[in-house]
Amino acid sequence: MSRIRGIVQKDALQAPKYKHNESLKKKNEDQSANSKDEIEKHQINELLHKLPRLDKIFEVHRKIGEGTFSSVYLGSLRQHASLSNEEKRWFAIKHLVPTAHPARIEHELRCLQDIGGKEHVIGVELCLRNLDTIVFIMPYIPHRKFSEYVGEMDATELRQYMRALMVALRHVHSFGVIHRDVKPSNFLYDRDNKRYAINITLPLYTTHFLHYNIIFIVCLYYYYYIKYGLKLFC
Repeated sequence: MSRIRGIVQKDALQAPKYKHNESLKKKNEDQSANSKDEIEKHQINELLHKLPRLDKIFEVHRKIGEGTFSSVYLGSLRQHASLSNEEKRWFAIKHLVPTAHPARIEHELRCLQDIGGKEHVIGVELCLRNLDTIVFIMPYIPHRKFSEYVGEMDATELRQYMRALMVALRHVHSFGVIHRDVKPSNFLYDRDNKRYAINITLPLYTTHFLHYNIIFIVCLYYYYYIKYGLKLFC
């Protein structure tokens, strides 16, 4: 009996300590989230300060992506401020890092203009520049992370997904351009509206790196070939 009483007393002593630790953990998480929001807000304000024309045309809401060569923000037209979110036209505002080589920026912009806007390839609506601050304004495609839906896809949906990806790559390759960075995060899929769009990054006028393009495709195909035991393109 005394042994049980001792265990109960020990649990009673540990309970406040556990609650205190949980409280500290939640407090740290809140502080981290607030710090992240403050940093993001500062980055947006700095971008708008360096590029006043962007601020005149667009309302920049939040950061939606970040990579080695750019950061991407969600934006909408200021003239549509009175509309509901469903009625607004949304844009992905891609801010290129100032250290990017001018030739690379020019090449990427030319690819977006010449190749994009059709066959499931993202195009560019507008390019704004002030000194070393450059942004590409592109249509925003609502999408989820690949890992969130890949396990839910059946053979029909996967076939449609792969077909759209192949059509996009065929279109890009028809211009003598190799994508070089084909991966789920660069192939945006709006599952609700069945919209697909490949994001052109690191384009290269060569054929030396073609095998990198098919790694993701082959792995995905093989996964569903084993799962369903059927050919997806027949």
